[in-house]
Amino acid sequence: MPDFLFPVNKTVEKEFWTSNFDFETHTKEIVCTDGDKGDGLIEPYPQKIEFTDFPIKQIKLYVIEDGENKIFMVPS
Repeated sequence: MPDFLFPVNKTVEKEFWTSNFDFETHTKEIVCTDGDKGDGLIEPYPQKIEFTDFPIKQIKLYVIEDGENKIFMVPS
């Protein structure tokens, strides 16, 4: 994944990414959170994409680090 879309994020140990697509405006909002570990939701990196034709309304990913690599997983 390109760094501009998934930047290095050292503020949280586990990342929860949600991507929401607006079918009317063809825009997308991507939000990274810490999943709320009980101390309130931390949202270290939101991003708005002005135009996309990615047809899925919402996708969620769970991300963990494995050394220098990030592993993106789809929750069950």
